[in-house]
Amino acid sequence: MGNNVYEEEISLVDIIRFFLRNKSVIFGFTVIFLFIGIIFSLLQKKVYTAEAGILIVSRKQEITFEPKIQDKDYIEDEILEQRKKTITEIIKTPFILSDILLKAEQQGVIKKGKIKLNDLLDKKSKIINVKLYDSLIKVRVSLPDKYQAKFFADEIVLATVDKSLSLLVSIQKESIDKELKNVRQKYNEAVIKYNQFVNNNKILELSTKIDQLSKIYNYYKDNITEIEKHLWQAKNLKEQVESGGLTSVGEFADTLAILRFKSTIFAGSSELPLKFEIRQIDTQNVNKTNISEVVKEINSIISILEKRKKEFEEELKTKNYEQQIRQLQTELEKEKIRQKELLKNRDLLWETLTTLERKKEELNIKNGIKEEIAKVAYLSVLPERPEGGKRKIIVLVSTCLGIMIGIFYSFLKEAYDKVKTTV
Repeated sequence: MGNNVYEEEISLVDIIRFFLRNKSVIFGFTVIFLFIGIIFSLLQKKVYTAEAGILIVSRKQEITFEPKIQDKDYIEDEILEQRKKTITEIIKTPFILSDILLKAEQQGVIKKGKIKLNDLLDKKSKIINVKLYDSLIKVRVSLPDKYQAKFFADEIVLATVDKSLSLLVSIQKESIDKELKNVRQKYNEAVIKYNQFVNNNKILELSTKIDQLSKIYNYYKDNITEIEKHLWQAKNLKEQVESGGLTSVGEFADTLAILRFKSTIFAGSSELPLKFEIRQIDTQNVNKTNISEVVKEINSIISILEKRKKEFEEELKTKNYEQQIRQLQTELEKEKIRQKELLKNRDLLWETLTTLERKKEELNIKNGIKEEIAKVAYLSVLPERPEGGKRKIIVLVSTCLGIMIGIFYSFLKEAYDKVKTTV
């Protein structure tokens, strides 16, 4: 550890000796570059900077036809921010600067053609610098003549304050007019599309088809259900007659008569059951002859009902009414959705159109009312001295560069001498 410390001390001593040996060279380069920096800085043009300020005024209560908005503070802040941005951006525009430049030439502040409008409008130009600090816009103008700098700074602020209201109103009107034209065109297109849809309306046609098919489908389904009910009654009656559960005709005569009547509804004339007249219903007993005749008639009724049930089921299966109804309902739903979308789009565009027209009317009314949206915060003070920030930087950089070059030259010189001595 002691050896390392000793080596480091030796290295530090060597560095100190290096600087002592070459102090004249390093000092010489430093002085040379220092003078070069001073001369270069003196050759730079003098620049005077004047600063003036614009204060953006909070938005006052305006005439409006709109209902009161609950979130009023948020809207006010949004409008204020929009004003700040708009006024900040219009300062470096021909709308403001062309008249000021012409006025400066007419009053002899500057010679004609010495400063061009493009020089003031160029974003890379450092003549006009605009900065926004909260509600304060600072306008800094840098020119070789202090009177010119003050003139332009003050005139820019005064002109901006004077023209800000009319400019904002004109910008808003232009924007609203453009948007009105666009929305009105879209609304007219939406009306045409909706009218075309109404004229070529398929909703009524589809609804009528669905009703017709539903009636047919329900007719078959209801008949099948009714036939199944009668079939169950007929089979149950047949089972009771065959098993001997019924001992007199009076016990089933009414049921049999009803089944006979119902079966005629579903049968043709050739399929009607055989005539079966029962007399003395209250006293006549059921014998074997009667049983066979009753069973025969019941079987005839069952045959008719089953045949007609099968025909109805075949009709439903062949025509597939359920699938047709579902397909038509799907088409109808699509048509209704399309109609709803077209109507909603038309109504939404109409609301937008009426809102924009109200806004335009508000601007027309507001254009006749003198409102202060910006005012002069302060005018510039005549700058007494030119800015010296860049000159100091030039001198400092040149001095540091001279020291570095002096050290580098000294190092190369000693390395060369050492190699030459070794050889």
